Amino acid sequence: MKANSEINVLFPPYPLVAAKGDLRTDDISAIQAIINFAQNNGYGTVFLPYTPNGYKLGDTLTVDPSKIQLKGEGVKLNFINTGIGINFASSSSLNVTYSNNIRPLEGFEIIGLGRNISTTSVGIQFSNTTGNYAPMVNVKNCSIRGFYKGITWGCNTWLTTHDKVNVYDCVYDVFFPNGLVNAGEQLAFNNCAFFNSDYGIYNAGCQMRFTNCSFDYINYKFIECTGGAVIWLSNPHIEGSSDNDHWLYASGSTSTIVLQGGSIAINGTKTNYSIGRGAASDGGIHLDSVFLLFGNNGVYSKQTLVTGWGTCRNLLPYANALSKVNIQGVDNCNYLINGTFEITTVDEWTSEGTANSSYDKTTFRGGTTSQKFAATSGQWIKKLIDVPCLPGQKPKLSIWLKFNFNNSVDKYYITAYFLDALGKQQSSSTYTLTIDSTLVNATQWQLFKINPYTPGYPGVRNCRFIIQQASPTNLSDGLACMWVDDAILTIE
Repeated sequence: MKANSEINVLFPPYPLVAAKGDLRTDDISAIQAIINFAQNNGYGTVFLPYTPNGYKLGDTLTVDPSKIQLKGEGVKLNFINTGIGINFASSSSLNVTYSNNIRPLEGFEIIGLGRNISTTSVGIQFSNTTGNYAPMVNVKNCSIRGFYKGITWGCNTWLTTHDKVNVYDCVYDVFFPNGLVNAGEQLAFNNCAFFNSDYGIYNAGCQMRFTNCSFDYINYKFIECTGGAVIWLSNPHIEGSSDNDHWLYASGSTSTIVLQGGSIAINGTKTNYSIGRGAASDGGIHLDSVFLLFGNNGVYSKQTLVTGWGTCRNLLPYANALSKVNIQGVDNCNYLINGTFEITTVDEWTSEGTANSSYDKTTFRGGTTSQKFAATSGQWIKKLIDVPCLPGQKPKLSIWLKFNFNNSVDKYYITAYFLDALGKQQSSSTYTLTIDSTLVNATQWQLFKINPYTPGYPGVRNCRFIIQQASPTNLSDGLACMWVDDAILTIE
């Protein structure tokens, strides 16, 4: 056995034909023959040394990841075919075990004909038929560009890892299709970059983890998961200027994107972005301890961070005092730290008694979308937001409301509840909203400012703002309505 031996494709053993590496000769036959010889004769590595022009390849390179590693030194592999570039495939599952620690691919610049040339072009494919296996494959120090799909998978592929891999100038940088069998368990990306492509990550049914990865200037969706897929991102950097909404998109039941730490930098020219869309009621978009940067050359605009279903915690804005974050319709908008935030309160209304929670998302004040809530009996209760509020901090809330009712004695309140770390109430302050009786026909907005006193109790950790309309007196005609628009929260 020659497990620690390598074959240099420019100087292979007799009777193998050497590759040229001159970008004029198609080296596919020579290099594939050397790979097959190495796999069948116990060699551990096939080495492609650097040449100024790289290697011209007119077909797919097929590598058995259980037998050899393919190693380069920053050399270009120029694929002129319209199919797969490198395909990892082992014919027997017995040859692929969890103890296989070889590094099958390292040190290449993998180049296709261009991302829009063919929809069948792929940079790296893990197992392209149901009879092949390609788990535990590691790709390191490579770049992939100029394909329709940069990296994709087939059946019988799991625990593939990618370290310091750049994928760019593709339609899809990473594409995991639906319907695969025995595939998709813990696909990992570490210190990778994805940029200047149409779509970044598309995941239709597996578990992906990204650690210290960068996603820059993707034209459409940066990260999308569907079909119950899960994507974890730890300390990512996401930056772009695309005017397309929903950079992060989770659709379908249980599809989930979790982003913890890292930063989101928005440099576009739109006045309002919807960065995340969580469409799954039991999945969605979840952001925690994310550093937010807004604006291009000092020009700041209103941003919508998440719409639909999701959670936002410990958000850290980095912008001037005029910059605003719009948290729209998420499940728990908790712990917004230090800055000014705009909260568009859609969905999440609850009621006591019988209520008709009909929504009218009509454009009202300032050209934004507001929320209408109509009731026939009972009372309305709405949790606006939880914010961190340590002893000595002062949360301030400004909110635009519009009313429609026939009896001016109906009362509306905003209450600030101060809670400890376990959510237990320590104290509260209730503010009765003084409504201009001439403005109750839903024609004009009123601005209300709430500036609660923060108690000095050492156990206080956050403040919860609640808005409610209690015991309406004239609801038989069903005309009692309240609209909520921009809510500006400042924490000092």
